[in-house]
Amino acid sequence: MGNRAYLVDSSGQELFEANNSLPGLWLALLDLECVERAVSALEAAWLEDLSDTHEAGDDGDMSSVAPDSAISLPTSRALATLSRRMPAVQHAHPELAGLIEDFAAHLGANASDELSLDLLQIAHFTSLDDFLESLRSEIRAFDTEQIDQLHYLWPHDPIAGGTGFAAWSDSTFADASPHYRRWLNDRRDAGPLPTGTPGTGTVGALVGWGLALAICPVFTWLTIVGYRQEGLSGTVMLLGLANIGFYLFVGWSFFGECVKFKERTSQSDPAD
Repeated sequence: MGNRAYLVDSSGQELFEANNSLPGLWLALLDLECVERAVSALEAAWLEDLSDTHEAGDDGDMSSVAPDSAISLPTSRALATLSRRMPAVQHAHPELAGLIEDFAAHLGANASDELSLDLLQIAHFTSLDDFLESLRSEIRAFDTEQIDQLHYLWPHDPIAGGTGFAAWSDSTFADASPHYRRWLNDRRDAGPLPTGTPGTGTVGALVGWGLALAICPVFTWLTIVGYRQEGLSGTVMLLGLANIGFYLFVGWSFFGECVKFKERTSQSDPAD
């Protein structure tokens, strides 16, 4: 079953859900005030969960969470916060623009007057204090537009790490959003990302590693000059080995950037 999270409204309607992950766009709805206001209830629910789990043994069910342990705020406030933060996210990850707009539109059209994030099960992957601090850090990163510091927003999988999955009991979002359907199909069809491949896929990183690769022949030339002047001396051998290592490191990094950049650019808007 896994540890689940839910985005619901005050009527109890489940809008989105997640399993073993915390969708980054949910946190883009929050501000520090609503998190701090929920801390006492979260701490009480956390202790109750630990007590229940201890009594039930390792197979204890953590799926039942008290309603007051959710982080809640007015829908209008959440959407205003999301709207303020999204230009920076869309600038950094333009391939997510359509999905983000659909997510905001769905909440605006279908949620009641208050949204609640039930995240306590996700906190069980770490301590509650560490989890709460990670929420605060994420919110501060959104507010200061440090998009590269976001931990929960996953551009390579903007469903598990973005909107969450549309609630299984309601197909409204899946029916209305071609972006969601495409990303859902992509994550079903795609194999696992090559974990050993470096790179962020940004244009700046691609250009930077490309320039570094272009500098490599300079060191090769210095090695050749040294060999002609000194023969196969220790200094020349050291320079040659460093040159080989530099080629391997920079070449692998540039390759990783090319792979990630291709992944990002291939995820274009389906309407285009």
